[in-house]
Amino acid sequence: SAIVIVPICPHTLSDRPIVVDGDSKIEIKLIDRKGVTGRVSCDGRPVADVGADETLEIETADFRANLLHPKGYDYFRILRSKLAWGQSSRRSR
Repeated sequence: SAIVIVPICPHTLSDRPIVVDGDSKIEIKLIDRKGVTGRVSCDGRPVADVGADETLEIETADFRANLLHPKGYDYFRILRSKLAWGQSSRRSR
């Protein structure tokens, strides 16, 4: 099991996802600056604001979620289609 920490909208190419052991407990604290708050989002939706005096703790849940896919679902076919892998880079005119 693992936890993946992924930067949202990174501004440099060196910002990469970080993978840590699933038994890890991650604590995030903001640098104390006047009026600065952080925002927690889940699946692109804001969940909560975090102030400088608060700690955000992240760990794996005690339960698992089963994901369902329709019959014939092919993740890699969809990915190839969205990223145009294997297609000519020339535009048709």
